[in-house]
Amino acid sequence: TIVAGVGAAVAAALGAAVPLVITVITPVRIETRVIFTAVVVSLIFTSILGSTTGQTDLRRTLARNLVIGIGTMSVSYLIGRAVF
Repeated sequence: TIVAGVGAAVAAALGAAVPLVITVITPVRIETRVIFTAVVVSLIFTSILGSTTGQTDLRRTLARNLVIGIGTMSVSYLIGRAVF
């Protein structure tokens, strides 16, 4: 539905903003660990928000978002380490 789509878009935008802000304010030596933790917390928050708004099963939404989000972040991190 449109409401679920809007809810998911808002949740994704809020979830993406948190790691970006942390990148700016965190010392470089602990940046990776703090960003990883922030992303996981953001994924949990956005899963709850999206599931509630879209009236879907929270456990399924949470599992899907965590697996895909952590997997995507891990691949991006490894490619970044290899290239830079």
